[in-house]
Amino acid sequence: MYIIWRYILRSFFGPFVFAMAVIIFLFMTNYFIKEIPQLLSKDVSVPVIVELITVNMAWIVALAIPMSVLVATLMLFGRMSADNEITAMKASGYGMHQVMLPMLVLAMFITYGDYRFTDDIL
Repeated sequence: MYIIWRYILRSFFGPFVFAMAVIIFLFMTNYFIKEIPQLLSKDVSVPVIVELITVNMAWIVALAIPMSVLVATLMLFGRMSADNEITAMKASGYGMHQVMLPMLVLAMFITYGDYRFTDDIL
Protein backbone atom coordinates (compact mmCIF):
# COMPACT_ATOMS: atom_id res chain seq x y z
CA MET A 1 0.00 0.00 0.00
CA TYR A 2 1.28 3.43 -0.88
CA ILE A 3 2.31 5.83 1.84
CA ILE A 4 -0.13 8.39 0.42
CA TRP A 5 -2.95 5.83 0.69
CA ARG A 6 -2.17 5.21 4.35
CA TYR A 7 -1.98 8.93 5.03
CA ILE A 8 -5.31 9.69 3.34
CA LEU A 9 -7.13 6.75 4.92
CA ARG A 10 -5.71 7.48 8.38
CA SER A 11 -6.71 11.14 8.03
CA PHE A 12 -10.23 10.06 7.06
CA PHE A 13 -11.09 8.11 10.20
CA GLY A 14 -10.98 11.02 12.67
CA PRO A 15 -13.58 13.12 10.80
CA PHE A 16 -15.58 9.95 10.07
CA VAL A 17 -15.91 9.02 13.75
CA PHE A 18 -16.72 12.62 14.65
CA ALA A 19 -19.38 12.87 11.92
CA MET A 20 -20.87 9.50 12.95
CA ALA A 21 -21.12 10.61 16.57
CA VAL A 22 -22.76 13.92 15.68
CA ILE A 23 -25.22 12.43 13.19
CA ILE A 24 -26.19 9.57 15.52
CA PHE A 25 -26.65 12.09 18.35
CA LEU A 26 -28.91 14.22 16.14
CA PHE A 27 -31.01 11.24 15.03
CA MET A 28 -31.33 9.93 18.60
CA THR A 29 -32.27 13.38 19.89
CA ASN A 30 -34.91 13.72 17.20
CA TYR A 31 -36.27 10.26 17.97
CA PHE A 32 -36.46 10.90 21.71
CA ILE A 33 -38.15 14.26 21.25
CA LYS A 34 -40.88 12.50 19.29
CA GLU A 35 -41.16 9.50 21.64
CA ILE A 36 -40.66 10.99 25.13
CA PRO A 37 -44.32 11.99 25.62
CA GLN A 38 -45.49 8.44 24.86
CA LEU A 39 -42.82 6.85 27.05
CA LEU A 40 -43.63 9.06 30.01
CA SER A 41 -47.40 8.66 29.73
CA LYS A 42 -47.30 4.84 29.67
CA ASP A 43 -44.96 4.21 32.62
CA VAL A 44 -42.38 2.28 30.59
CA SER A 45 -39.65 0.41 32.50
CA VAL A 46 -35.92 1.03 32.02
CA PRO A 47 -35.18 -2.34 30.30
CA VAL A 48 -37.84 -1.58 27.71
CA ILE A 49 -36.33 1.85 27.07
CA VAL A 50 -32.86 0.29 26.67
CA GLU A 51 -34.31 -2.25 24.22
CA LEU A 52 -36.03 0.56 22.33
CA ILE A 53 -32.73 2.43 22.05
CA THR A 54 -30.93 -0.71 20.87
CA VAL A 55 -33.52 -1.53 18.22
CA ASN A 56 -33.60 2.01 16.87
CA MET A 57 -29.82 2.34 16.90
CA ALA A 58 -29.58 -0.18 14.03
CA TRP A 59 -31.52 1.85 11.49
CA ILE A 60 -29.96 5.08 12.73
CA VAL A 61 -26.46 3.67 12.12
CA ALA A 62 -27.54 2.43 8.68
CA LEU A 63 -28.67 5.96 7.79
CA ALA A 64 -25.73 7.71 9.43
CA ILE A 65 -22.95 5.79 7.66
CA PRO A 66 -23.40 7.30 4.16
CA MET A 67 -23.85 10.79 5.56
CA SER A 68 -20.76 10.40 7.72
CA VAL A 69 -18.67 9.22 4.77
CA LEU A 70 -19.75 12.27 2.77
CA VAL A 71 -19.08 14.73 5.59
CA ALA A 72 -15.75 13.12 6.50
CA THR A 73 -14.59 13.12 2.87
CA LEU A 74 -15.47 16.79 2.49
CA MET A 75 -13.71 17.61 5.76
CA LEU A 76 -10.63 15.58 4.76
CA PHE A 77 -10.15 17.08 1.32
CA GLY A 78 -11.12 20.55 2.54
CA ARG A 79 -8.41 20.38 5.20
CA MET A 80 -5.90 18.94 2.74
CA SER A 81 -6.67 21.73 0.30
CA ALA A 82 -6.42 24.41 3.01
CA ASP A 83 -3.03 23.02 4.08
CA ASN A 84 -1.88 22.93 0.41
CA GLU A 85 -1.37 19.18 0.60
CA ILE A 86 -3.36 18.66 -2.62
CA THR A 87 -1.05 21.13 -4.36
CA ALA A 88 2.00 19.32 -2.99
CA MET A 89 0.66 15.98 -4.24
CA LYS A 90 0.01 17.46 -7.68
CA ALA A 91 3.53 18.93 -7.71
CA SER A 92 4.89 15.48 -6.80
CA GLY A 93 3.30 14.00 -9.88
CA TYR A 94 0.09 12.59 -8.40
CA GLY A 95 -3.05 13.26 -10.37
CA MET A 96 -6.40 13.91 -8.74
CA HIS A 97 -7.55 10.40 -9.67
CA GLN A 98 -4.59 8.96 -7.74
CA VAL A 99 -5.40 11.12 -4.74
CA MET A 100 -9.09 10.18 -4.84
CA LEU A 101 -8.54 6.46 -5.47
CA PRO A 102 -8.04 5.43 -1.80
CA MET A 103 -11.28 7.15 -0.84
CA LEU A 104 -13.16 5.53 -3.71
CA VAL A 105 -11.93 2.09 -2.68
CA LEU A 106 -12.79 2.74 0.96
CA ALA A 107 -16.21 4.10 -0.03
CA MET A 108 -16.90 0.92 -2.02
CA PHE A 109 -16.06 -1.25 1.00
CA ILE A 110 -18.16 0.92 3.32
CA THR A 111 -21.06 0.85 0.85
CA TYR A 112 -20.89 -2.92 0.60
CA GLY A 113 -20.71 -3.25 4.39
CA ASP A 114 -23.66 -0.90 4.87
CA TYR A 115 -25.64 -2.79 2.23
CA ARG A 116 -24.94 -6.13 3.94
CA PHE A 117 -25.78 -4.65 7.34
CA THR A 118 -29.06 -3.22 6.06
CA ASP A 119 -29.97 -6.35 4.11
CA ASP A 120 -29.06 -8.95 6.75
CA ILE A 121 -29.73 -7.23 10.06
CA LEU A 122 -32.51 -4.80 9.28
